[in-house]
Amino acid sequence: MPSLDIPLHPKARFQRLVPADSQQLSELHTQCFAGRAAWSPAEFSSLLAQGSCIGFSLIEGGTLLAFALYQGVAPETELLTMCTDPNHRRQNLAKTLLQNAENELGLAGIERIWLDVSESNTAARNLYESLGFVGISERKGYYATAGGSHTALVMAKDIAGQKGPEGPFSGHGPS
Repeated sequence: MPSLDIPLHPKARFQRLVPADSQQLSELHTQCFAGRAAWSPAEFSSLLAQGSCIGFSLIEGGTLLAFALYQGVAPETELLTMCTDPNHRRQNLAKTLLQNAENELGLAGIERIWLDVSESNTAARNLYESLGFVGISERKGYYATAGGSHTALVMAKDIAGQKGPEGPFSGHGPS
């Protein structure tokens, strides 16, 4: 595999997730989604045992830096969840992870990736937009929080030929 080109993590490895990773995935998910519904090791294990799920991670020296979990059937898949260790954010990990995952997904016959992101999660929305995802629609009140609910922005990206899909929120998301 070519260099991942992550200056602060030159020894990071991109690898496929397996059910045995479930404990680490749950622990990182809990850190990233504190106060919200984090997934248990059993939930991760169950998902990774399904033929419709595939996940990828960045690992350095046994430490899980980031992961992304997808579910779908070719030609489409959905990014179910993605986490980056809070101590290692803003280091190009998520972008590197998602770019490498897209390459692997493309090899597996995936042509379009879907995802939901909270309208209030500006950092994630900016990341996805920088990677070519565009807003397709909204789900009002989709994300429940202690302080109320947030709208989910449904985003998509065509990876077959790398042409982005068109949508009413292309390039700007909801106001």
